[in-house]
Amino acid sequence: MAKKQDLIHTRKDCGGTFQVEYTDSSIPFLVCDKCGHRIEDWVRWESDYKGFWQNEAKWTTKKDHLTCLLGFFAHLYQDYYGTAFTFSLNEKGLFRGPEMHQLRKLYGMLDGNVQLARDYISWIFEEKVKMRKKRITSLGFLATASVIQEFKLKRERMSVISRSTPLPEKMLRWVETFAPGVTSVVSLRDFGELNLLLTYYRDGHMRGASDIDLFIDKLKQTGHIDSNYIIKNWRE
Repeated sequence: MAKKQDLIHTRKDCGGTFQVEYTDSSIPFLVCDKCGHRIEDWVRWESDYKGFWQNEAKWTTKKDHLTCLLGFFAHLYQDYYGTAFTFSLNEKGLFRGPEMHQLRKLYGMLDGNVQLARDYISWIFEEKVKMRKKRITSLGFLATASVIQEFKLKRERMSVISRSTPLPEKMLRWVETFAPGVTSVVSLRDFGELNLLLTYYRDGHMRGASDIDLFIDKLKQTGHIDSNYIIKNWRE
């Protein structure tokens, strides 16, 4: 993690300078040389937050979205480059610093849809890094409007859904883990069967069944359906 010069503790009654110190595991943190205030976000990241993205339940909690996205990005970066991504060392800390700022911008440009943002980060590494050998040095590249628009256009062309389109494996795994009662009521193999479930639900049937309601809410959160329970990009 890169050191930044003259990290000032801007609290009115202080004005000291943050000094960089390290844990026994060589993880940096900041300590004000005047008041002793500590910023240990980078230590907490390694111990508590780094693996949030591996817990699918965290992706369903809005307050954890940015942490999951940052962890997912860092994982793909290390997997491809073979070295950890260098987070900025600054007086705002990790969770209000440049990386989170860029992620918040990206998240907003993708309408706060965390699944879409996750897919976008995957696409960056597949399309830009692996295929086109783009060197990622900051998250600023990911939050570029032209790159996000390219992703949206390609996704739109590839996302036309018909009755015979198989349901994504990720969706089926989510149902199996979080709403297993769905498949005891209906068959779920392709979008035709999902459309039938949504038709019944739209007509008032099966409402109040907890796993069905949970699944429908998840489909809305991930952008698979609109507010009228219509599958996005659906073609008869």
